[in-house]
Amino acid sequence: MDPRPVTWVLDAVGNGGSGCACNTTDGRVTGVSTDSRVVNEGDLYVALDGDKFDGHDFVGAAFAKGAAAALISKDVDDLGGVRDRPVIRVDDTREALARLAAAHRRTLDTEIIAVTGSNGKTTVKDLVAHLLAGKGRVAKAPKSFNNEIGLPLTILAMDRRTEFGVVEMGTNAPGEIAELSRIAAPDCGIVTNVGPAHLEGLGGIQGVAEEKGALVETLPEGGMAFLNYEDYHCREMVRMAKCRAATFAFDPSADIWGLKRRRVPGGVSFYLYGKMEVTMNVPGLHNAMNALAAAGVALRYGVSPDVIRDRLASFELPEMRLRQRRVGGVTVINDAYNANPASVSAAIEELRSQPGGGRRILILGDMFELGGHSDQLHRKMGRSAARAGIHSVWAVGRQAGEVGRGLASVSRWKGQFHPSPSTDDAVGSIPFDLAPGDVVLVKGSRRMRLERVHDRIVEELGRMDPGGV
Repeated sequence: MDPRPVTWVLDAVGNGGSGCACNTTDGRVTGVSTDSRVVNEGDLYVALDGDKFDGHDFVGAAFAKGAAAALISKDVDDLGGVRDRPVIRVDDTREALARLAAAHRRTLDTEIIAVTGSNGKTTVKDLVAHLLAGKGRVAKAPKSFNNEIGLPLTILAMDRRTEFGVVEMGTNAPGEIAELSRIAAPDCGIVTNVGPAHLEGLGGIQGVAEEKGALVETLPEGGMAFLNYEDYHCREMVRMAKCRAATFAFDPSADIWGLKRRRVPGGVSFYLYGKMEVTMNVPGLHNAMNALAAAGVALRYGVSPDVIRDRLASFELPEMRLRQRRVGGVTVINDAYNANPASVSAAIEELRSQPGGGRRILILGDMFELGGHSDQLHRKMGRSAARAGIHSVWAVGRQAGEVGRGLASVSRWKGQFHPSPSTDDAVGSIPFDLAPGDVVLVKGSRRMRLERVHDRIVEELGRMDPGGV
């Protein structure tokens, strides 16, 4: 963030008629933070009231670490002995954070690319940033900063030198994408796909499509939308766009297209426009589609096909997205960042396709926010695993029984099923012995924190073979 006087902050957060008040307007801020533990000197500390914490309890700690000002919505008794720094009071600090980010965005001459979709958002966001890195200064959302807090913080971390900003937009309720789009004012938008995710809040697949389509509707006439041609709901979004809409697919009917996507040792490969071979050193056939989406954006901004090919070859997946490691001859795949039916199906296919003669073992945690569809969709995942010939399925969470019922419904499946009621229970007891050649894939919704099970398995394998990592 470019240095701003407190008076500018006061104007930005007060323009929503919130009854904004400030004890002093002296000073400047050089950044924004909502976490007192990582406040930098000169930051504006925004005190958020959350489910598990209240940021107002840490205003004094933020000042002690060098915060230049604080944004609050309730009385604060402990300011850490600081009396001369601005304390700005508003009705709602979340809304004020959004107004602050929107005001900052209006000062930036930055091309903003926004990514949404049911699956692949973070990977596509990272791919776009990776491909554009040679064209200019790029800022991207860290990790999955894609909600009403993460997106404003991403925008506020940009400054006048930022030429490209790549943001991610997530949602679990109607209207959220439109609000995030209002804040970020993106020039380009990507919709990766529309699938059965967040059904509890969005009411069904059509509700998901309408929510994701809000990004397309908000793009300016001079902007550009990139839409998955292989997804019916995304194709329908073409008619919603005021700007040019380009489709991507492994189909020559699309605007950005490829052919012959396939698995190769260590990754995936395809031919861009059927001519130039592109190889990525990452697993997951679906990542070829993610690469096409990112390539479309890169081409729009003048990145040559040769550079796209070379940059894709050096791309690495984000943490907990099909991250592989080999320990004691066993391949352990950490895909535990999140899960919904479409991403679980892709993970099952990836596990099925792994080379080698050992067992294929799926550790599957609950998928959340599926509403009344939850039981049915967990049974469906069980059936998918059985039909894919997965040798062992370890289901973790309250829906383990439904996964088991799905497995049992496939009469030809002769594998092993292990249920655990919780992640804590699973960490305490691994229900099978692993042997060289086995492949284990761990997948579950973020709240399940199944990376703990992954780490426990890796730890146990390391004890048995300390030199095998």
